[in-house]
Amino acid sequence: MSVEFWNSAERFYELWFIVLGVVAFLFLMTILFVWMYARKEKRKRYTLISLLGIGAVAAIGVGGHLKYQPYLEEASHVNPLIRDREPTMTGYVYYGQYERNFFSQLNDLESLRDMSLYEEERVTEPVTYLGAGDYFHYFERSNGEVFKQNRLVEFIEESTQAQLVGSRFQLRDDAFQEIGFQNPKNVMFEYIEVPASEEGKTYEPEYDPAIPTAEERFHQWNF
Repeated sequence: MSVEFWNSAERFYELWFIVLGVVAFLFLMTILFVWMYARKEKRKRYTLISLLGIGAVAAIGVGGHLKYQPYLEEASHVNPLIRDREPTMTGYVYYGQYERNFFSQLNDLESLRDMSLYEEERVTEPVTYLGAGDYFHYFERSNGEVFKQNRLVEFIEESTQAQLVGSRFQLRDDAFQEIGFQNPKNVMFEYIEVPASEEGKTYEPEYDPAIPTAEERFHQWNF
C-alpha cells in the first residue's frame, strides 16, 4: 500500500464520505418537502430527480468504499504506538504526550503483524533457565541479573537454548513517516522459550519480592 493511496483513503472517509451523507440527506428532505408542499403534478418529477441523486451518491459511496477496503483493514490497527496523529474532517489532530508515552509501552504484536505497512524481524535474547517456584519461573541474564516471569513460558522439544522471543517492526516505506507513522522503538515480546529437557527444574529464591519481573529488567521490550 502506498502513502498516496493511504492519503486518498483518509480524505474519502474523513471528508467526502461525510459530504456524500449530507447530500443524500438533502435529497431525502427534498422528497419529503415535495410530497408535503408541492403540487401533485410536480411531485413525480422532483421525486425522480431526487431518487436519481440519491442513487448517484450511493454509487459513489459504495464504489469508494470497495476501492478503499484495504485501508479500513489497516487503519483499524493504528494507535499512538505507531502514529502521532489521527485524521479528522478538517485535518490532523495530534496525540498528546501522555497518550504517546502510555502507548509506547503497549505490546501490540498481533496488530502489527496484521499490517502490511510493517516488516517483522524476529529478535531473541539468550537467558539461563533457573527453574520454577510456586508462582514464577526464574531466569538469569548473561550479565548475572536474575528475573522472574509467570506467563508465556513455553517448553519446546526442538529448543536447545532458553531465550526471550519477540519481534521488531519497521516501516516498509519510509514515506509513511511524512504523515506521522513511526517505527515502534521497543521489541514486542512474544514468549520465553525453554528447552523441554529443562522442564521440571525448581528454584527457590532467597527473597522473591526482591527479584524483578522480566518487564522490569528488559526496558527495550514491551510485555
